[in-house]
Amino acid sequence: MQPLQSEGAPIWAGQNNWSQAWEQKFSQWLTAEAQDPHFFVKIGVSVDCADVVYGLRWIFARQNDLKMAVHSHEGIFTNESENELWSHLSTDSDWRRDSRFLSSLDWVMRRTYTKSLLLESYPVEISADAFQAGTMYVNIENGHHAQIIVSTDYKNKKNMPLRFLVGTVPRSKNPLKLVNYWAGHQSTDQKSGFRKFLWPVKQNGVWSFTRPDQMPHYSLEQYDPDLMNGSSLTYSGYIYQKIKPNLNNLAKIERGLEELVEYIQSRVQIVEDGYQFCVNRPSCRDVASQDYDDWSTPSRDARIADLFVEVTTDVNNSNDKKANRLWKKFTENTEVFRFEGQPISLAEIYEIWSEKLYSSEPYDLPARRWGLQ
Repeated sequence: MQPLQSEGAPIWAGQNNWSQAWEQKFSQWLTAEAQDPHFFVKIGVSVDCADVVYGLRWIFARQNDLKMAVHSHEGIFTNESENELWSHLSTDSDWRRDSRFLSSLDWVMRRTYTKSLLLESYPVEISADAFQAGTMYVNIENGHHAQIIVSTDYKNKKNMPLRFLVGTVPRSKNPLKLVNYWAGHQSTDQKSGFRKFLWPVKQNGVWSFTRPDQMPHYSLEQYDPDLMNGSSLTYSGYIYQKIKPNLNNLAKIERGLEELVEYIQSRVQIVEDGYQFCVNRPSCRDVASQDYDDWSTPSRDARIADLFVEVTTDVNNSNDKKANRLWKKFTENTEVFRFEGQPISLAEIYEIWSEKLYSSEPYDLPARRWGLQ
């Protein structure tokens, strides 16, 4: 692969090569440093969902002098690439004060997307060993979204096993979201799913990526059409059962309900801001425009729907009457938000999502967005 111009001073040297040992250090670093929703806010960097995944990987590589490369529209971009935007800027041993690095990081984030992650990653087996901090979940089929695991818990049966750091569009300097309850579908495109970064390699001046079948935990298991034959579980439920078979079902249901409330509440401001932004902008009606992509909510709305499916499936599959009582009490008694002064319960939102009365279109009135019209 031909890299972008790399004559002159590199962004950083990249003397070290990625290995399984470095991946373990990356996992440890994420758990220690990246479970902070304000991680990027503190350094003044705007991010969306894919930016979070790329940004954490690039920052760790810069901090540890590891080689790094990504695909961009202009070609292969590496830690050696030069650009007039940053080649004249000062450097510093601390990446937070390294103007050259921070400028290049912003360049990377603006030219990489959820889809480009597929070019630099590979699918992994469904196992606790593979699902460690640093593993990402990429969704291409149902909206474009990416999130990265920043910590795991395979011991305490009342805790969810995976914790993700998640950004959203549009790019902003707002705090990110820590997500403890993952919900998703089995991919049919052999692209979406749990993936890890490929290792960039430079030999004889030529950049390439290690082949997926030579990477740790590589597997196409996620895409096996017979994977769940005979199972009454959802795909997410199957994943959880396989990576953490001792997970407490009641605790899982309660965490799912809490996650639903958090997601719905965060949608409130997005709906309001999106309407104010789009009400007089024809571009928001163009599904191919950046404005539409920034303010429509199909991925967020699909996640809410997925979470409802996950929780209700767990309730229905449970032999414990406590599960039904928990569902009824939580949904009926939890006020999620107020609309025009009227309280809206989680039970009402469940009915709206079940009947698909909501709208993901950014130009619709807020009442239409919430299925209250």
